[in-house]
Amino acid sequence: MTPLPISVFIVAQDEEDRIHHTILSVRDWVTEVIVVDSGSSDGTVALAESLGARVEHRDWDGYGPQKRYAESLCSCDWRMPLDADEAVSAKLAGLIREAFAHGDPAPPAYELPLVLQLPFARRLPPAPKKYWRIKLYDHRRAQMNPDATPDDPLDDTVKVREGATARLDGPLVHRSFRSIEHHIAKNNVYTTAQAADLYRRGRRPGTAELVCIPMLAFLKAYLLRRECLRGMDGFVVSQLYAVQRFTRLAKLREAYARERSRAARDAAASESASR
Repeated sequence: MTPLPISVFIVAQDEEDRIHHTILSVRDWVTEVIVVDSGSSDGTVALAESLGARVEHRDWDGYGPQKRYAESLCSCDWRMPLDADEAVSAKLAGLIREAFAHGDPAPPAYELPLVLQLPFARRLPPAPKKYWRIKLYDHRRAQMNPDATPDDPLDDTVKVREGATARLDGPLVHRSFRSIEHHIAKNNVYTTAQAADLYRRGRRPGTAELVCIPMLAFLKAYLLRRECLRGMDGFVVSQLYAVQRFTRLAKLREAYARERSRAARDAAASESASR
């Protein structure tokens, strides 16, 4: 099988139990697989190298900066940013090969559908919710957002400079979390970063938002995202999503409470010093 002119790049840390799915799903039909590791303490680096990936080290400073660095290491014009918990399905791999059957595809980028694979489920649900993301692009016409600022470490989007994107409708399997414990720990880190970003932007959560968001988030996940098709598994995931959305706002509210406390302490100290 002739490799396609595609560079796959992956950012990772302590992903020994999942990254093999990612690398094995692409290594036989792309030109290169690059892993940028940010200091794994498990066997991630050795495993990735044993599977044929090129591994580079870079200290972590945010999703966006890490992915833009990984992008800069690629040798092919066509690039595919994958997370270490994502894997290209056989159907999607076939559609990508068809897109390259006659040389460079016309679209500057392709949106691919992420489909959540639960750790406690053996298969994908019927008619799963698809989360479309630009995950394959021509670097001459698109790239990881070059306008992102250093204080926006969550921005790992792809910006298309010219032309319209197309879609390839084959599952990009997303093993988002290993267990409920891992899900909670992961969201604790991520909601802290989200709350800090919202605080920098001056977003203030109101009482109605804090009260209503958990219920609305649950309904969004359970009904609109069709988690109801997973049965009780979908109910559990929808509740976890509601907690995630609420936690982000609660941490943002806490940031403003701390700001008020600091201002009150500073005012008291200033008044005391002037006496």
